[in-house]
Amino acid sequence: MGLADSVYGSGQGYVIVAFADPREALATALETRERFAERGLAVRIGLDLGPVLAFDEPPGVRQIAGGAVNIASKLSVDAGVAGAIQVTDRAAQHLGPPPGAARFELDVSAVRLTGYRL
Repeated sequence: MGLADSVYGSGQGYVIVAFADPREALATALETRERFAERGLAVRIGLDLGPVLAFDEPPGVRQIAGGAVNIASKLSVDAGVAGAIQVTDRAAQHLGPPPGAARFELDVSAVRLTGYRL
């Protein structure tokens, strides 16, 4: 699956991109943050890992759902930090602690989220 096959729009000012490999997700997040910063824009990015369901509903409109989508959304939209990438502990287990990252612990919508902020 190519990157273009993994992009899901929300229509609400953010986009969801799904990856099979968390290292590719982090590399893309780092590059995205850098490219936006070059233009004076600060993005808020959340990374999590887990199964998702991709579907077209209505036909022709790509959608994605699942726990990992909900958590990543909470980290970027609900509790996002401008210019930061927040990686859950679940994703970090497959990446190792990102160099230069600070630990975070957040409670968002009665959900405890822990991980690393870059």
